[in-house]
Amino acid sequence: KNSKDAIENLEQEAAARLPFKAEDVRNYLREQIEDERQEALTKLTDSEILILFAKVFLQMTFVEIGDMMERDWKSVASSYSYVRKKLKKGWRKNED
Repeated sequence: KNSKDAIENLEQEAAARLPFKAEDVRNYLREQIEDERQEALTKLTDSEILILFAKVFLQMTFVEIGDMMERDWKSVASSYSYVRKKLKKGWRKNED
């Protein structure tokens, strides 16, 4: 368990050092996500990919993400919810 925690900490530190730019985030996520799931990521807008990355990999709150992106936290939360649905739908399609 400790080695797993250490690996997760290293991954989070690597993610935290990444420039907050959609292209850099897309490249990083391509390395982190299995091949068959990558196609769904290509359907996300730049804004959506940044919100997903900030929430999941940087573990930021919607308020923090909203402040960073100069958006209302409620619109960020709504976008994140939409991104999750979009990914689930894309991943389900790829499993068929």
